[in-house]
Amino acid sequence: MILVSTGLELLSKDFDIMNKLPQLKDVQIDLAIQNDTAFEEHVSQPLLAIGVPIYGQYRFSKIEQYIILNRYKINTPKTYYDLNTIQPCNSWDSFNAFVDLDEFIVKPLRGARGIGVKKLTRQQYKDCIFDRNKVKDIFSNEIQEMEKHSPDTPSNYIRNSFNGEMIAQEVLDITREFRFIVLAGGTTLAYEREKKEGQFCGGLSSGSKPKELSLYEKNKIIQEIGFKVDLIMEEYKYPWLSLDVYTDRNGNTGIIEFQMEFAYEGFDHKTVRESMIEAVNYLIKKHKR
Repeated sequence: MILVSTGLELLSKDFDIMNKLPQLKDVQIDLAIQNDTAFEEHVSQPLLAIGVPIYGQYRFSKIEQYIILNRYKINTPKTYYDLNTIQPCNSWDSFNAFVDLDEFIVKPLRGARGIGVKKLTRQQYKDCIFDRNKVKDIFSNEIQEMEKHSPDTPSNYIRNSFNGEMIAQEVLDITREFRFIVLAGGTTLAYEREKKEGQFCGGLSSGSKPKELSLYEKNKIIQEIGFKVDLIMEEYKYPWLSLDVYTDRNGNTGIIEFQMEFAYEGFDHKTVRESMIEAVNYLIKKHKR
């Protein structure tokens, strides 16, 4: 994961949360590319050699992603949280103050791979808050999927997320889901995530299958938001972004989440690595101008 420069001023324009983020200059370099140290050095060293700083490890939370996407007017599910602290609601009273939905999606604040994502009613959420033993019953299917596909995740991860680490999002009528990798220099890689029967949200780690997209389809899907993604990458000096993209019943295109890091599953590994090297070379040429 490479992060060239911080660019965090974008967040502070709307919310004073700069002091809540780690000082990236103090974060250890950690380019996590399939645990391949040789490739890590191959990608990172050229940037270091010309004095471009590389940072890693810090992941934007779901709330921070929501703030950024809204800043650039990109469609994304409305996210509910404590507006005073810019953190998830940590009590039932706080939840009542900031969330007015009867049905919604819950997600761990810094979750990945779709773990702990579920549509709940207000009563189910309340049950999970006041009796953590109810979490095992309400999330029984999700816990089974987690144990099957993500055995490295602690068994009490979902339950513990109700200790002030769960956000709520509006329910969208999503018809298709995609994974895009947008790289500096103009390269875009993508596939559609075909859900298995009964699956709520797409994710290869949860059983979805990657479906190849034609160049026409890929360009058609990304054209609505592509230039805005380019602006985010320019603001934050990202060499690439991984996007969870959706289209809804009304024909709108939006982004559910984004991150610097991504899984290779669903993509040709050789193509991904070649594209990453091209992105770094593009940034080097741009830096030298």
